[in-house]
Amino acid sequence: MIYIDPISHRIPFLNRAIVLVIALACHGILSKYIYAHPPNGVQLEQAEIGGMLMYYGGDAIDIVLIYILCLQWFRSTRPRIELSMEK
Repeated sequence: MIYIDPISHRIPFLNRAIVLVIALACHGILSKYIYAHPPNGVQLEQAEIGGMLMYYGGDAIDIVLIYILCLQWFRSTRPRIELSMEK
């Protein structure tokens, strides 16, 4: 969803934003499911703590991902200044 290294073909920002929103929704649903229905062999208290950590900790990471994606999108749409090397 976010690129750091240069690549030859980048996926459009709108597509990456849609995938990010879907991933955020799935992450929230999974954390709530783990909170409500702990996996076999996991104590209820541990599942609740893990679900809350996944939910709220994931939100902090999601904010960083959204910020980076929006920053890259903004930088890609700003006008470029072309410098002329004429003498």
